[in-house]
Amino acid sequence: MNEQQKAGFRRLEESDYLPGLREFAMTRCAPFFWSFQPDPGQPLKIRNGTITYVRTGQRDIGITASHVYDSEPPNPSYLQDLAVYPDTEAQFGGRVAYPRLQCIDHNPTLDLATFNVPEEFVAKAHRAIHTPATSAADSAVKDYVPEFSTPSWDSGPKNNEAS
Repeated sequence: MNEQQKAGFRRLEESDYLPGLREFAMTRCAPFFWSFQPDPGQPLKIRNGTITYVRTGQRDIGITASHVYDSEPPNPSYLQDLAVYPDTEAQFGGRVAYPRLQCIDHNPTLDLATFNVPEEFVAKAHRAIHTPATSAADSAVKDYVPEFSTPSWDSGPKNNEAS
């Protein structure tokens, strides 16, 4: 990093922008980690990712990268480890979680995985749920929670159908 870049970061730090952003992110994100014991007598193996808590307006969810939840070998993921080690235990922010049961959907192409995460669960993990600011677009999608398999945000004609 050159001196000009360092000076820019110092200004952002002194302006309270970076401390505020850091605080915002740290209160809305938590570790997603899991552990398993390959063989009796061996130490536990621990793997991890990060989960972010978001209020959609319809439900509270956790979002992580799909490759953390499910990936192709040789990259380790929660589901891979669970398949090999059925006693694998998971936590979101220090709270016991059951990602396979809580999973809403995951998409390897978008590298996103979403989970049902109740507000009480988040509060007990000493985190906050990000609630996006409302906008005019909210009325158009207020009752719509997109699924990753949905090809677009609109509800108009699909697959070259006539209007």
